Amino acid sequence: MWGSAWSRWLDHFRLTHLFFSEIFCPRNLRHWRPPLSLRIFFLSHFFPVREEELLSFLSVLDCFHLVAHHVGEEALVACDRALALDSNYVNAWNNRGSALGNLGRYEEALVAYDRALTLDPNYVNAWYNKGNALNKIGRHREALAVYDRALALNPNNALAWYNKGNVLLKLERYKEALAAYDHALALNPNDARAWNNKGVVLEILRRYKEAQKAYDRANQLT
Repeated sequence: MWGSAWSRWLDHFRLTHLFFSEIFCPRNLRHWRPPLSLRIFFLSHFFPVREEELLSFLSVLDCFHLVAHHVGEEALVACDRALALDSNYVNAWNNRGSALGNLGRYEEALVAYDRALTLDPNYVNAWYNKGNALNKIGRHREALAVYDRALALNPNNALAWYNKGNVLLKLERYKEALAAYDHALALNPNDARAWNNKGVVLEILRRYKEAQKAYDRANQLT
């Protein structure tokens, strides 16, 4: 169902998102969405497509938008609506996992990420998000393996390096954690959290002068 119609909608995504974000959504209510019926009514006057296509597009748009703004239950409903329209839509499964994670329902989130990875084993974001969920529930060794899988697919993911460092720190594998933070900082030198945690590791390793420099850099960035 995500063929030519979906391609057309992608072309209009920026315009539509800008309209709803800047006109309908005040900055202090970015998570708010106008009623679905109102949005379908408005868009039908601009784009001559069937109502079913509009519903499909808006369901996917809501799924992405609400997850990005950490709106829990509403985001989950939007993702489920998108999956009801296409149960093999891999991005919606990944976003469903994120919505569940935002609600603290990490075991259920893992099920959603696994479904996304069944559909696309090379989906980097799903591997990364699965690692985060495993980390949240204390399954650190599994999380480490999952982060490694994500980094094998995309070694330039600074957040994956940072979170890998955090897992290694929890596992008391300090030299490996330091290397992971260094990778993260090579990709994103302005990550205050990575500088701070690098300082923590250096302090544990009794490299106090280097630790202080890392802490100082973190403070400069916050």
